[in-house]
Amino acid sequence: MARGIKRYNRYRAPEAVAKLLTVEGDEFEVEFSGPFRFSCCFYDYIDDLRYELEDLGVKVEVVSVEENTRGAVARFRLVK
Repeated sequence: MARGIKRYNRYRAPEAVAKLLTVEGDEFEVEFSGPFRFSCCFYDYIDDLRYELEDLGVKVEVVSVEENTRGAVARFRLVK
């Protein structure tokens, strides 16, 4: 996951910055912050992390997204 987040940030920062918050079993939470939150493509930035991880062979699905004043916290689940 860390490698996928690093790749994500390399191509999307400073518009969107991802930070791993928690890992619990097969789920993990990532905080997204930056000016992307004012964009019409808000959820595309969250899906982009899923694509980065899939490029690395890690299949995930978005479980939930909670918007906040900084951006959002998204929960992902590993798909087996």
